[in-house]
Amino acid sequence: TLAYAGHLGLAHDIDTIAGAMEDLERQQVPCRFLFVGGGARLAELERRCEAKGIGSAEFHAFCDRDQLNRLLAEADIGLVTQRDECNGSLVPSKIYAQLAAGLPLLYIGPQSATPGLIIREFECGWQIDCGNVAGLVSLLRELSEDRQYVSAKGDLARAVFVDQFDRPLGVSRVAQILGLEQAVAAGDAEQQQPSKPLAYARGSVVSR
Repeated sequence: TLAYAGHLGLAHDIDTIAGAMEDLERQQVPCRFLFVGGGARLAELERRCEAKGIGSAEFHAFCDRDQLNRLLAEADIGLVTQRDECNGSLVPSKIYAQLAAGLPLLYIGPQSATPGLIIREFECGWQIDCGNVAGLVSLLRELSEDRQYVSAKGDLARAVFVDQFDRPLGVSRVAQILGLEQAVAAGDAEQQQPSKPLAYARGSVVSR
């Protein structure tokens, strides 16, 4: 199961996904697509799936965190898209929630964009160029036959989030840019006290 959670708008590619879903359905490759959120292109994608009779896609409206966690728990891979024309003008922030949930990334978009760079550096997913329907179908066919490999990539995705993108690291980086490292360090020292560590369950952005 591949999960797309969030806004699917004008900056996001849907043609590659739609083409792949149609081919996978025809070839009877067992792939399920779960879309949670909204946006003009999400509605367009849903209409295209209905017109083509694609039964492997499910669509859900925006929901609260608990329901989102339950839906993400059904997924094996996090889906992210970005049109080539939007490279450099935005960063799909959903990649961080998907990494936090232990979902490896399947990114459809330019290699030089942030998701592509993260995947290339940390090997926590796969990148496909926009328009490469055949490449996406081939990849998903291979992944559907090796669930253990996908699960290992999910463990790596979670580790990458904790080691590289967790909130304290992000705050520290922003503070460094603003020249506030000493103030942040002093605040951390004042508030530091023993606490129960967070437990991780795949599919949950945050769980105790």
